[in-house]
Amino acid sequence: MAAFGIPDLSNAIAGYPALSVDLKIVDLNVVSPGTAGAVNVNELWGFKVNITNNGDLKMTDVNVHIVAKNNAQVSTTTSGPWEPDIHVAGLTLDAAASAKTTEVYFKAPSSKSSGAIELVQAHIAGWNADISYILTGKSGHSDPPNDTYKAQLYP
Repeated sequence: MAAFGIPDLSNAIAGYPALSVDLKIVDLNVVSPGTAGAVNVNELWGFKVNITNNGDLKMTDVNVHIVAKNNAQVSTTTSGPWEPDIHVAGLTLDAAASAKTTEVYFKAPSSKSSGAIELVQAHIAGWNADISYILTGKSGHSDPPNDTYKAQLYP
């Protein structure tokens, strides 16, 4: 087995979100004014971002960066201020767990589109790694290695 050094650990942690985390925009709901289903111009929609940690690191102080696209705007409240991007910070995800952000909002652009367009995008802007699950949850009973003792039995 090859030695695993600090640079390897550093690279593994830096690449962890790309390999072990999934983000999904969920719980979309029209707030005002509007009709559920289709997004209409100038409508206000609420949504959450579901973050799923599929790996063995606990993720603390997760900061989700939400970016408005194609002249949409985003906010943490229904009354604004409306911005091109926002951050939702302070989330914690245990190893092999998921969590949702609080509800945030986007305001649809003021002109219709000729097809489906991106309105919001979310990604991880920052996080801290906690290896406690690896040190405690992955340690314990282990076979191999093992050993057996054999002997001939005599009367």
